[in-house]
Amino acid sequence: MTNCGRRRGGRPRRVAGSSLGANYCLDLTPRVTLRQASVRDLDFILGLEGESSVRRFIHPWRLDEHLAAIVDTERGHLIVESAGLPVGFVIIGGLHVASSIEVKRLAVSRRSEGFGRAAMLAAIEWISPFRRGRPVWLDVYDDNVVARSLYESVGFAETTRLPSADGRELIVLELRD
Repeated sequence: MTNCGRRRGGRPRRVAGSSLGANYCLDLTPRVTLRQASVRDLDFILGLEGESSVRRFIHPWRLDEHLAAIVDTERGHLIVESAGLPVGFVIIGGLHVASSIEVKRLAVSRRSEGFGRAAMLAAIEWISPFRRGRPVWLDVYDDNVVARSLYESVGFAETTRLPSADGRELIVLELRD
């Protein structure tokens, strides 16, 4: 999916003031791929989780939790790459047995460049064969405005709010078809 597709509301995106005509579209979405994480990716993953801009919005996992997720067939522990280099990771749970699929974590190292959006769109596509009519959901802290906006822009909608131990609210969102 590219930014040149249709916006929410069905109107095509256009470049304002373009001399190339009304139907010209500029795609600025970074290209990303997803691949299964491995043990050699753990330094990158743990380092990204340790960044203060990421840490405040997640509950970082220990090394053994990441190792277990990498080999667990019920989860997808994926590296987001751009131009062959890691730019983030996604953890997805509930692939086969659970009644729903959870996007457990999405973190990117290059912020404000479109990598979060590209990673989420790639994750939604990656999840597709596993869905079989099951809902896809995630939760986000109420003060993580950027992430919430991203999730809503790709089709997630709020279903409920839950209190968290630190006084913030967790907003649960579900992917709408």
